[in-house]
Amino acid sequence: MSTAIKKINKLLAAALTGAMALFGLAFATGASAQVATSTSTTTASASATSTVPNIGAPTVVASDPTAGTALVEWSTDIPATTQVYYGLSPGNYGHSSTIDDTLTTAHSALMTGLSPDVTYHFVASSNSDSGVNGASSDQIFTMPAAAMTATSTLTGTVSPVGVVSTGSSTLDSVITQLENQIHALQSEVASLQAQIQSVYNGQTGNVSTSTPANSTATSSAIATITPNGVSVRNGTSVDFSGSGFWNNEPVNVMANGQIVSTARADGGGNFSTGSLPVDGTLGSQTYSFVGQWSGITGSATVRVIP
Repeated sequence: MSTAIKKINKLLAAALTGAMALFGLAFATGASAQVATSTSTTTASASATSTVPNIGAPTVVASDPTAGTALVEWSTDIPATTQVYYGLSPGNYGHSSTIDDTLTTAHSALMTGLSPDVTYHFVASSNSDSGVNGASSDQIFTMPAAAMTATSTLTGTVSPVGVVSTGSSTLDSVITQLENQIHALQSEVASLQAQIQSVYNGQTGNVSTSTPANSTATSSAIATITPNGVSVRNGTSVDFSGSGFWNNEPVNVMANGQIVSTARADGGGNFSTGSLPVDGTLGSQTYSFVGQWSGITGSATVRVIP
């Protein structure tokens, strides 16, 4: 009897040990499966989450108005593709550069077909390796005006740096043409001055032209100058008066071929030099008076005595 009980107890102990071993295996297997499932879920979640490329403000670093192009540069915090959209209004760009699929953090794209002196809107666009797009804020860029090239009306042309290209003409010929044009302009200015003075004087009809300021023009009109033919002591002065000049014109006073003073005629064409020192040379001294606008002349002679 006792022997049978002992066998039963051994069987029960063996059964219990086996059950516990199976329980432990099942527990371990379930835990491993749970960890594997969790790891798989985490891995799948990580692969499904992608970073959006962070784009700073893109900058136009170079432009060519003649070619109608402008180069845009920007950077991203992760490797991404390169493309720029541009047009005349934000949100409706209408143009884009060719996309560059190379994954990089330093980007440059070329805008083409731009017109000089026109303002454009543009945005930089970059896609991550998983296709997630990042875009910059709207930027504004004004295309510079095209450079101008000046041309001359002469045989040659003037380059942008001011060098005269004479072509078949010699440089002397070009200079001569320029001088002729300058002289023609001077004649026109003198003619206009004469016409203005004519209107001011209330004259009518044609007015002969004269060269202003340099007093080289001639005129048949002779002004009246006083005193004339008088004697004055050396070291004193003489006050010349004149009439017959144009109203308000400057009158050059000349001695020995040099301008020694300038007077201005009044509204009636009369002038006075005021006290004009007499040249210290004894004997006859002749003074000439020339209207700067009209070319009208006059003269007076004084005798300098001790």
